[in-house]
Amino acid sequence: TCGTCTYDSTWDPDATNEEHAVNIFKLREEQLKYLNELEDIARLLNEEEILNDDNLDKITKKQIAYETRLYVLLAEIELSISQDHSILLIFARICKHTGNEDL
Repeated sequence: TCGTCTYDSTWDPDATNEEHAVNIFKLREEQLKYLNELEDIARLLNEEEILNDDNLDKITKKQIAYETRLYVLLAEIELSISQDHSILLIFARICKHTGNEDL
């Protein structure tokens, strides 16, 4: 876990809310490599219209290596957060709902 991971927005006072949200997301990068319930997270993000159907198909396809599916998921989440910081909160809620409370 990353109990000591904290983010101080004063490190970059000129950053936008989206930039701060991406920085917070990246702060948990190591933990994100061990997400549980990847497919459930992808489906819930799709329901929230954060993840499109094509990427949902890639992430839920068992024939594709887990690492590749995880990369697609995290890249899409980061891109979405960079466009709307509130998506970080949605992702956090979904993580908690899918057993990833430690994030």
